Amino acid sequence: MLGDIVRRVEGMSWGEIRDSPDISTMLSEREADMRDIVDVELLSPDGNVVSHSNRFPSSTVDESDLDYFRFHRDSADDVTYLGEPVISHLSKVRSMTMSRKLRGPDGSFNGVVLLTIPVTYFSELLDSAMSKSDVAVLSRNDGTVIVAAPAPVADPDAPPQAHALFRAGAFPASPGSYRLLDSSGVARTVALRNFASYPLAVAIGVDESKVLEPWRSSNVLYVSILGLAVTAFLVSASIARSRAVSLTESNVALRETTSRLLLSQDSERRKIARDLHDSTAQNLLGANVEIEIALRRNPALNAEARAALERCAALISRSEQELRTLSYLLHPPMLDESGLPNALELLVSGFEKRCGIEVELRVAPQLAIVRPSRHVELAVFRVVQEALSNIHRHSDATTARIRLVNPRGGSHSVLFLTVSDNGGGMIDAAAVGVGLASMRGRLQALGGTLEITSGAKGTTVTATVPG
Repeated sequence: MLGDIVRRVEGMSWGEIRDSPDISTMLSEREADMRDIVDVELLSPDGNVVSHSNRFPSSTVDESDLDYFRFHRDSADDVTYLGEPVISHLSKVRSMTMSRKLRGPDGSFNGVVLLTIPVTYFSELLDSAMSKSDVAVLSRNDGTVIVAAPAPVADPDAPPQAHALFRAGAFPASPGSYRLLDSSGVARTVALRNFASYPLAVAIGVDESKVLEPWRSSNVLYVSILGLAVTAFLVSASIARSRAVSLTESNVALRETTSRLLLSQDSERRKIARDLHDSTAQNLLGANVEIEIALRRNPALNAEARAALERCAALISRSEQELRTLSYLLHPPMLDESGLPNALELLVSGFEKRCGIEVELRVAPQLAIVRPSRHVELAVFRVVQEALSNIHRHSDATTARIRLVNPRGGSHSVLFLTVSDNGGGMIDAAAVGVGLASMRGRLQALGGTLEITSGAKGTTVTATVPG
């Protein structure tokens, strides 16, 4: 987003930026694209806020003495800067900033693009990746702590630097895995890593006793039954082997056939979507233009004929919009162009407008940096699409919630997807059987799984797929 805004405004004078309603509209649209951003600002080289996303209209503000502005003004690098968490003067909540430098035609410093993000956004990210016994911190690379979880009970709003998560001097300084005692004397295994090219680090500490104790307590039982298990295995192995081989071969063949059918279906959907967009939609647009020309060049048309042509133009416009929506649902171009997070944002936005169901979407931000394979992105998108369709048709829900997390990060971990609603449960399981089978087939072809739980408080779809 920062890069898009930089490319949009570079080359414009600050007078043009200040007077252009398009720039203000563009900033508002960028803010609306990501719900966790509370403000987008453009600052001139003297530190004055020249344009912003208008959520908090205000007079000109001078921010030339703030850390992010001084960093970009004095640094020769074009890096993303993360500011220290402070109480935002606009939103009045604890927030942090992300910013990029603007350069003039000669390469000199020419201002700043700034995003403001509530710290609670990062708290929710940590919570989604932690169990109840874990502890974690999110910090800048210079050691400034942004979020500590769990938050201090005595004063949750206190600066996170005051939260003694680990004993003084014990916190690791470089990426890797460590074993240490926290401030409560609990032995923990801690993993610390950086976020790609961003100046962020995250550390999560696991209580070793919670992980190892169940194994220790059951170890004697496992040894006791091992002899019986080996005996039973040897007796049944020869009988089961031939059946297992046949079943495995059948399952492999079925998965391969299902995978080929789904790939063929997706390819055909992509072709149909492209043809609808490039041919049929353009023909409708041309027809609408011709009607407008006819109306403009024939002012003497009687009222009945003019009204008929205007109704025809309105029907064509509505059909064109419906055709574009259908083309997107068949295959979203955003998925190929900018990845899964943006495609899901656009899918959810269109679903809310069409169906009137409020949807809360949370996607792990690293999926925009280290993208999964094209097949994985498409499978996850189709599962979310089918789940939302079932919510609209069968659940009588008013709200839904989507979570896509990648707890371990990197390119070889597992993606966890949950889609839940507050409806009355799956009213007609047979009606959604084909859709569920399609979702399960997509995931199994990639080595993933799908589970459905449904009750009086709603339905939850849980999917896992290798990332």
